[in-house]
Amino acid sequence: MAFVEISPPPRQRSGAGGPRLGIQPGYGSDEPGVLVERVIAGEAGAKAGLKDGDRIIEIAKKPVKDIEEYMTFKAAQKKGSSLPITVMRGKNRVNLEAKLD
Repeated sequence: MAFVEISPPPRQRSGAGGPRLGIQPGYGSDEPGVLVERVIAGEAGAKAGLKDGDRIIEIAKKPVKDIEEYMTFKAAQKKGSSLPITVMRGKNRVNLEAKLD
C-alpha cells in the first residue's frame, strides 16, 4: 500500500476579489460601530491614518452599527475608490479618507 500526499488548495484571503481596508476588525462588541483591533502596515487603512483601537462609526457618511453593516458597506465599494471613514478615537470624532486596495 502506498500513500500519496495531497496538498490542499491555496487559501484565499477573506474578501478575496473585493476592496480591502487592511484592518482586523473586532467582533462581539456591545458598542455601536466596529472596533479596529489591528491596522495592517502599508494597507489602505494605515495610509488613511486608522489606528489600533479606533472605532469605525461611519462609512461613506452612513452610520455603521455593527460588523455586518461594515462588511456590507465595504463590499459595495470599488477597488481604488476613495472612502470617507469616521472613527471615534478615544472621545474624539476623526474623519479620514481611505483609497481602497
